[in-house]
Amino acid sequence: MIANQIYIAALALLDEVDENGDIINSPSYSKKAVSIINLLLLEITSALLIDSIKIDSLVDEIEIDNSSATRALTYGLAAQFSLSDKDGALYNEFYSEFRSALNELAMAPEPIEISVFGLNGNAGRRL
Repeated sequence: MIANQIYIAALALLDEVDENGDIINSPSYSKKAVSIINLLLLEITSALLIDSIKIDSLVDEIEIDNSSATRALTYGLAAQFSLSDKDGALYNEFYSEFRSALNELAMAPEPIEISVFGLNGNAGRRL
């Protein structure tokens, strides 16, 4: 996914749309977006137990193919924007969704490779 897709989704959650349904790009949000996304990525990659990911701009690709991670990024970014707007009610709602998605990531089962060995210790088959 492209970082800008997360940014646009977060703005839509904040109802930053005009009468035509187009996103209203706020300079105050766009200046902070990359830094906030990078902070959120630290938490997400930590929950996924993978190497950290960092973006340099909103046109960068975020290489996490996980719907919970996408949800966590979107709601986490919206929560931080609402905090900067001093909207405590929206912050609480969005932060709760962010934490829920992060918990889903942390509880997701890791792929496990199991080797089955024969009686003589030679590898038999992989499950």
